[in-house]
Amino acid sequence: YNNTVIQAAKECGYETIQWSVDSLDWKEYGKEETEDQRNGNYFDKNHMIHCFQYWFRYRDFFDSLIHCGFGNIFIEYLMRFILKKWSYETEQERLHLISFTGSIISLYIAWADGGYRESIEDLASVLDELYR
Repeated sequence: YNNTVIQAAKECGYETIQWSVDSLDWKEYGKEETEDQRNGNYFDKNHMIHCFQYWFRYRDFFDSLIHCGFGNIFIEYLMRFILKKWSYETEQERLHLISFTGSIISLYIAWADGGYRESIEDLASVLDELYR
């Protein structure tokens, strides 16, 4: 968040805001994760549902990032999060996680472009079928 971001947002017709207090809603998610979920099952359907619910809740922000050409920031930070959260031991496993990041973001963008017609559960099912 800097002057470049503020200017780009203004050029796209958006006003920026900055929170001074963390929303804390993210802290409750995953408290009851199983060992299996932490060690490789990034494609767990519940993770995907949570992800889409979060993005839908803050869709104005995420859609603005994408619309203003900052979708790469969205992708990069999600990829960093996924690579940090789920363990991997081989280069192939790392590439699977990166591939998953691209899949879930691409599906979100298509969902947003289509007006959010599909249910979150339907989206998670698509990825669940793909990665199982």
